[in-house]
Amino acid sequence: MKKFDCFTVLSAIAITENTILMIAQGGWFTFAGLIFGGIFALVAYWDWKRYQIIKSDSQTRNDIQAMSEAFRLIGRTGITIDEFSAALNSACQEPHSIGDVGCKWNARSPHLRCAINPDGPCHKCKDHEEA
Repeated sequence: MKKFDCFTVLSAIAITENTILMIAQGGWFTFAGLIFGGIFALVAYWDWKRYQIIKSDSQTRNDIQAMSEAFRLIGRTGITIDEFSAALNSACQEPHSIGDVGCKWNARSPHLRCAINPDGPCHKCKDHEEA
């Protein structure tokens, strides 16, 4: 969140107070107060939007720097980007599992069917439940 300094807070209080007093006076002061308050609201909104853009740009720069550092570290190991990408893709794929994957008790492992009936078969298991 953006931190406000003392000057910004005092200015906001003074502008709000003067705007309310101008509107309360009536006549052309009401018109001047509405314009004065509207300009202050537009400037405050513009400053807030500018801060949001700067904040998102800073986050993007930090993300890019972190990715660059990760790729530099990978490069130092002697692994090519293609090898790293292939290893990452194979690691992200779900391992093949044995037994009925639709069962609630399936271990989703290539080595173990489930804890209840590890030897199988799934279609004759009395504890079989659809997930």
